[in-house]
Amino acid sequence: MNGESALEGDDIACGVVRPVARLLPEWFPAETVASLLLVLMLCFLVGMVLRTPLGRAERPKIENSLLERIPGHQTFRSMTGQMAGDNYESAWQPALVEIEEALVPAFIVEELNDGRFT
Repeated sequence: MNGESALEGDDIACGVVRPVARLLPEWFPAETVASLLLVLMLCFLVGMVLRTPLGRAERPKIENSLLERIPGHQTFRSMTGQMAGDNYESAWQPALVEIEEALVPAFIVEELNDGRFT
């Protein structure tokens, strides 16, 4: 992506937020708050779509094609699953790892296809 197309995307976002921001007092960080609300609304709408039958069917495809490419996504997903009390998550299980002839406490984050762990 070149700098020009990034600028166009920024102009689009500002075009959506600025009219609302102008209605509020100058001392209020209106563009920031409006941008945050826009992102939260977008996340809410995506969540609503994913709860439909079509969304549930497409979710694994979206996760495999898009989200799994984001570094740290699997770790973050496993960590939040554990915090939410999802028992089916196998990540973050305690383990002992041999490092330099000593056993060191560790956590299993994920199991790789070849049987190794991270």
